Amino acid sequence: MTRKLLSVLTTVAFASMLAGCSARQEAMQAQADEPQSLEKTLDGIATTMLKEFPETATSLAVSAQQAGGKYADRLADFSSEGLDRRAKLAREMRAGLAKIERAKLSPADQVSYDVVTADLDNTIAGDKFGFGNHGLAAPTPYVVTQIDGAYTVIPDFLDSQHQVKSAPDAEDYVARVRAYATMLDQETARIKAGTAVMEFVATPVQQREGCVALADANLAILAGGRDAAASN
Repeated sequence: MTRKLLSVLTTVAFASMLAGCSARQEAMQAQADEPQSLEKTLDGIATTMLKEFPETATSLAVSAQQAGGKYADRLADFSSEGLDRRAKLAREMRAGLAKIERAKLSPADQVSYDVVTADLDNTIAGDKFGFGNHGLAAPTPYVVTQIDGAYTVIPDFLDSQHQVKSAPDAEDYVARVRAYATMLDQETARIKAGTAVMEFVATPVQQREGCVALADANLAILAGGRDAAASN
């Protein structure tokens, strides 16, 4: 996941949750159906986004229930199939919002409605190009750049975001290291399939096998430490 993608998802998911709280309070006062419908729709959008992007769920420290299930042992699916699935989800989200009568919403809820619909409209508009990153976040023309891509973002995420305070946390961390290798393969496959890549990052991308080897080495170290602890 790119830093830009993480920022967009964090903003939209958090805004959706806040909007849901606002809708809940105003629905109690006005007893109107439309605010309740907006709250339900935004809650659904937030949960779907968090389920699709478990890294964002970790960054926001939400509960498993809010994220649609356990997420601490997963990373996002950045295969072509994953992007296509999220593109379909974005269209379904937009269709759900279109059923809500904006004029019946309070001014505050209208802002929330406009923010989310604008983001989805921009996202959906980018799907027609069919390359780079798209699906359920701001589209970008390249799979990786000199600062974006799994090869640079995920190590930083695992180091700074994924906390290890217990044995289950450590098991989840190991699962994510394995998932990191899968994500590298997914991005590499999309590049080999003909997706545009910046020339000055082509060489680092070709060196990803070294990153995978490093991940395997880290797994071996973790496994060795775990076995040693078990023997003691």
